[in-house]
Amino acid sequence: MRVETGTLPLPSGDEVRELRVAQGLGVSELARRVGVSRSSIWRAEADRGASAHLRRLLGILLTEERR
Repeated sequence: MRVETGTLPLPSGDEVRELRVAQGLGVSELARRVGVSRSSIWRAEADRGASAHLRRLLGILLTEERR
């Protein structure tokens, strides 16, 4: 999948959490799929200290999972 930087809106912490829960993914499973630590996922969901790059990765992954 080719994604150009800046073409996807970054998900908010609430959107990351809602999409993850809707997919039935635990924090550990999502962290494994994205290749980051669980604490990175928690920070992204809390929307504090999460990098834009990580939120973009999560948004792409969860959007693909939803299809």
